[in-house]
Amino acid sequence: MNMRYLLTLLLIHLIYFSFGQTGYTEHVKLMYRHESSRTSQMLEFDLLQFIQKNQDLKQLPKSKKVKKLTIAVEKHFFRQYAEFANFSEIDAYGIYTPVTSAILMGIIFDAFEIPYAIRVSSIQVDLIAYPKTNPITWNCGHKANSIYYWTDIPLSMVVNHILRSELTTETKIRKIGLQEYINQKFTEINDVSLNELIGMYYFNKSMEMAEEGRKEKALTWVKLATELYENENLDHLKAALLNDILIDLEKTDLKIPEYITTLYALTPDTKTKESIISSFEYYYQDALVDREDTSFVNLCDEWIQTNLSDHEDYNLFLSFTKYIKAYKMSFNGDVNESLALLKEAIYLNPENHHYKDALGQHIVLVAIKNETDEKEFMDSIKVYQKTYPFLTESTYYTEFVFAFLYMYLDDVFLINNDERGFEILALLETFPKYDSISETERIITYKPSSYSEIATYYYRQKEYEKTLSWIEKAEKLNPDDDLKESRGDRIREKVKK
Repeated sequence: MNMRYLLTLLLIHLIYFSFGQTGYTEHVKLMYRHESSRTSQMLEFDLLQFIQKNQDLKQLPKSKKVKKLTIAVEKHFFRQYAEFANFSEIDAYGIYTPVTSAILMGIIFDAFEIPYAIRVSSIQVDLIAYPKTNPITWNCGHKANSIYYWTDIPLSMVVNHILRSELTTETKIRKIGLQEYINQKFTEINDVSLNELIGMYYFNKSMEMAEEGRKEKALTWVKLATELYENENLDHLKAALLNDILIDLEKTDLKIPEYITTLYALTPDTKTKESIISSFEYYYQDALVDREDTSFVNLCDEWIQTNLSDHEDYNLFLSFTKYIKAYKMSFNGDVNESLALLKEAIYLNPENHHYKDALGQHIVLVAIKNETDEKEFMDSIKVYQKTYPFLTESTYYTEFVFAFLYMYLDDVFLINNDERGFEILALLETFPKYDSISETERIITYKPSSYSEIATYYYRQKEYEKTLSWIEKAEKLNPDDDLKESRGDRIREKVKK
């Protein structure tokens, strides 16, 4: 650290001490927050020297003070206009833009305790000194497209995002021209604070980075911009950047949870949201089930909490995490814990048919695991049917119930307990009987198999006519089963004898 730099630091502290920590010094630091510490200190020193040198202007009448002060600022700082320039280039080279020059003038007005308002359009910034008593306007630039730094790449990115979001159509854009469309979209005149104007500068920095292909850096700047300047047009650029960055990231990248939840929150249309949530499901399942990456999973859970302020969005994402965790638990054999997670998923997102089907399957699995006979099994699932009426509309649930009962029926007839077997059969013939459920191929397979088992029971009892009756019932349900047809032919021969 050389002596000149140390001396500069000392002088800055002395000037700060003499002026006091007023609001303008905070804005100075905000503008220089991303410069190197040495550069920012030198810039602050030059600005503070200028303020100290012109302290006598504070005593002048309002209009004269503003006129002399703006002339002094222009002479000292503004030498060359540019479409875009970093704020530090004002001091280093005298290069300014409407936005950076207005920010500097606002900082200096604050230092001289001049009240002002800032009015922004797409082509200029006006500072209005003493707006409530004696309005005096200072105009910061008047060049086409000079407020927002639109270049080809960010322009294309934003327009593509707007088209994907179905906020306009290509036909409408072609009709008036791309640049004119952007001009109209950004033309509204707004009164902004100095902080918001600094946010606009950050927005332009983001577009500069995007033009250079430095999308991660561009995202950093646009995120800073949105901290100071709330505007839906910032959201378009932010979403476009996030979309492009996510495409290029490896699926293991720990930035994905933040980026994908942010993108979802910024996306207005349902179709694109569905695509984003599908991607989230893929990333989450891959991390939790396939890679067992707890860091990635924990970040997903954290960013859902942070980024999704909308209650429905939050519940939707959280329900998917519960569903995928339930899948993992079930895969590991813990059906009770899996069922508990599925109940939470259904509570958060009650209309998801995947959750409904999975819940039905796990209710049956848990009942099979926990209940010893079919009566207890039926009592258990009927309790669930009262809590979740949609179960009876699920083909998967119906198939699982049928599968268990038919397998239990087979076991009962195998040990020659026909009384119990026919009780189960009676239950099967009446459960479930819902207009919304047709007998699926799987159920049709279970029925003839069980009828055949009953026929086998009667065959062992040498009651061949009853055997034939049940075989023919099985044949009728599944006429393409050659094995049952062959058994039927043999039984028919025995009945004839």
